[in-house]
Amino acid sequence: MKLNRIILSSLVCAVTLGLASLTASAATIQSGESIVFLGDSITRNGWNHSDGYIRMCEVAFKWNKLDVQLYPAGIGGHKSPDMLARLEKDVLSKKPTWMTLSCGVNDVWHQFYNPSNGVLLPDYKKNMTEIVDRAQAVGIKVIIMAATMISEEATDKKNQTLVPYNEFLRELAKEKGCPFIDLNTEMQKCVADFRAKTGSKSNFMTADGVHVNFHGNRMMALMLLKDGFGFTQEELDLAERAIVNDIYVEVRGDFKATVKGGDYMNLSERAVENKKSPTDYLRGEFEKAVRGK
Repeated sequence: MKLNRIILSSLVCAVTLGLASLTASAATIQSGESIVFLGDSITRNGWNHSDGYIRMCEVAFKWNKLDVQLYPAGIGGHKSPDMLARLEKDVLSKKPTWMTLSCGVNDVWHQFYNPSNGVLLPDYKKNMTEIVDRAQAVGIKVIIMAATMISEEATDKKNQTLVPYNEFLRELAKEKGCPFIDLNTEMQKCVADFRAKTGSKSNFMTADGVHVNFHGNRMMALMLLKDGFGFTQEELDLAERAIVNDIYVEVRGDFKATVKGGDYMNLSERAVENKKSPTDYLRGEFEKAVRGK
């Protein structure tokens, strides 16, 4: 199965050609270790959806013959104070080797709908620092993931508000010696690349502007495997094959379809050639099949 070089060029460059280490060098994950994935609905979906990034990590570990125990700990709507409050129950009590920390979207997003429910930057800094400190204090290896996007418009006020939150996460990772997975920057590059090639304003990395779709999940998984868990290029190649062969994409919207990962990548390539988003293109192909055209 050939790689989707056209629409994921920036992803392929970042993941397979060697993105420079942003902070600490990634340790190498070993069989017998365990991971807690702490986060919000993006993390919850990463496990609950068949094409989620945690499920992609799961098959990547299996294809690389790594016996790794995964503990999903994503809850929809949760922000930094919520994750701090359940840190003992959902993370520390499991005594994992690793913890991935994905938090920030709701802290900012909720400020725009009910300001009292959002988390301002000073409190966010305090909460996130305590989460990392408490995890590291008991020997857990922490991987800090940048908050992703709040709409695929980089100039959206919500995304602009998110910028200093991610800048803080980068600084925190450097201070604490944690790998930092800069998902936001790479996702924005992929969105810009998609729009330049198609002229489409449809969502590309997300289903709704926030919750990542197959392409967003694939980016999260591959960047996490490489820059978080220390996968070599050979191991990443096997991870790609695992995603192509063992992951099934749940296409959501006004119609539903399930497509094998490799087939979805090929459909996405054809979608870009036709200047459409993958979902819009698949919808058209689906309607043709139903109508017998």
